[in-house]
Amino acid sequence: MDLSNPVERTLRYRFEDLQGIIFGMNMSAEDRAAIVRIIATKCAEMGRTDFEFYQAYYSGSLGR
Repeated sequence: MDLSNPVERTLRYRFEDLQGIIFGMNMSAEDRAAIVRIIATKCAEMGRTDFEFYQAYYSGSLGR
């Protein structure tokens, strides 16, 4: 399986199957805000109040 092409790494999903999103350490604040706005709109359209956001961070004590 060759996943070097970003198009090959794109997955389709149903929004109602998502519980949340984990933002990576290197994601810009602007991109993160844009995604939060999109998700907030989708949640309002579908009457959802249970969507969660997480932020990955570097742990100096663990070295990762």
